[in-house]
Amino acid sequence: MGCKKILFVELDGATWDVITPLIGKGKLPNIKRLRDMGSSGILMSEHAAISPKIWTSMFAGKGHEKTGIDFFGANSRMVKCKRLWDIFSENGYRVGVFGSFATWPPYEVNGFMIPAIDSVGTETYPPEYRVFQELALNERKKSKGIEVGSLSLTSTLEYAIKLKKIGVRWKTYLKVLGFFTERGMGYLDRQKDQHWKKVILHSEISADVFIHLCRRFRPDFATIHMHICDFLSHRYWMAYEPSKFPGIEKKLVEQYREVIPGGYIQADKAIGRILDLVGKEANIVLVSDHGFEAKAGGLNPHEISSDKLLEVLRIRGKVIAARFGPGVYINFQDETLMHHVADVLAHAFSEKTGEKVFHVRIFEKTLIVQKPMEKLNRDEILKSDSFIDFGEYGTHRALDLYVREKQMMSGVHAEEGVIVMCGPDIKSGVRLENLSFYDVAPTVLCLMGLPVARDMIGRVIKEAIDETYLRENPLREIDTYEEGVPVEDSVEELDYGKIEERLKSLGYL
Repeated sequence: MGCKKILFVELDGATWDVITPLIGKGKLPNIKRLRDMGSSGILMSEHAAISPKIWTSMFAGKGHEKTGIDFFGANSRMVKCKRLWDIFSENGYRVGVFGSFATWPPYEVNGFMIPAIDSVGTETYPPEYRVFQELALNERKKSKGIEVGSLSLTSTLEYAIKLKKIGVRWKTYLKVLGFFTERGMGYLDRQKDQHWKKVILHSEISADVFIHLCRRFRPDFATIHMHICDFLSHRYWMAYEPSKFPGIEKKLVEQYREVIPGGYIQADKAIGRILDLVGKEANIVLVSDHGFEAKAGGLNPHEISSDKLLEVLRIRGKVIAARFGPGVYINFQDETLMHHVADVLAHAFSEKTGEKVFHVRIFEKTLIVQKPMEKLNRDEILKSDSFIDFGEYGTHRALDLYVREKQMMSGVHAEEGVIVMCGPDIKSGVRLENLSFYDVAPTVLCLMGLPVARDMIGRVIKEAIDETYLRENPLREIDTYEEGVPVEDSVEELDYGKIEERLKSLGYL
């Protein structure tokens, strides 16, 4: 298949607002090298920027109405069209997919597929790498307080050997043991310290396993999903940009101000190790699905309880809910039910003040529930004897619906993401503008020497590609890559309980 190779880095939630200052301080040498030697700019996302939806559309070059993926909880059987790795695998290229959304259950490709962090099972392709997923699932259970048996010394050593076989370095494993020791001795605050340290460790383990897989399979196209920037930005933005959060405790800022920079630095180190592996022969594409910014209004401890809301409306097990900033986003399969619930919430009011207590709007198949835009008499509404009238669903105590959050989300998705391209076929020093995430798939197809499908939405980012490459590899088009694609006859049954479990572990509930 020639020497065309692409390393694709999915740096979820990365923003130039953090990257640029850190580059200026000399903290991100590898991302700086890619930026300085290649082409870079802003990659525009869309409102809310629901990660599975954006990443699936990015890799397919099509909107969610064609991909079938518009919210969390999606699995690979629900994807209705081919993504880049499917196209490459079918054309004889070796591929590697690590951590990308909507890849569970994994399926056979010409290479490897390790599913995403929101997977509801531990399967991998090939199957001998499931120990990596088992480790992640075990930690997700612990994070929710589910009892998981402790490992004996013998089984700990056996586990270490298993991890060693799939590429985890002894250096990394010792860090894992150190984390478990600190946690077991009570040195880590459960809500904050454990979270960021665990995310850093997961990033290190992931880099180890991905590098091992690339050495074994030598893929022509390999992609790795790094969720570290998104994870940390949701929970620790208040310490990164404290001026946006009036009244925040100085101690909290001092303790966690370096967490987000530390996450970016860890990602940069992992990228550096991977770059050393692929060498100079590969084109590198680094993108984020969205950026980040401070949550509007700062830290308001009283937020809408998604748990109570689903319970009151009797829709738990029928929908998928996630929190983005000040709102709860509820995704419905049944649009009639969605409109009914929207009507109920739009008319819900405080019995004490008579005020409406929710602002609702519908976006496609998702109901967005927020606190009202206008000022409320919250002192009255949130008194212990205050109730909210939900019409046919009865009256419920306001403080059950507007709960005081122990772990507040302080960073929210912004529409301006990141794109960096670098390599033998990429121009140097080009500032990229007016780009959409839909432009990524056509561009990657072009860089692999394959035709661009006319049924893809975006365009080839020709301004970033070397003229010599374009002369030697003139752009070609075909109608579609979808011919012969098997389509599922029935909708995959969703396990709402497990999906909710994953979203809680990811910080979206």
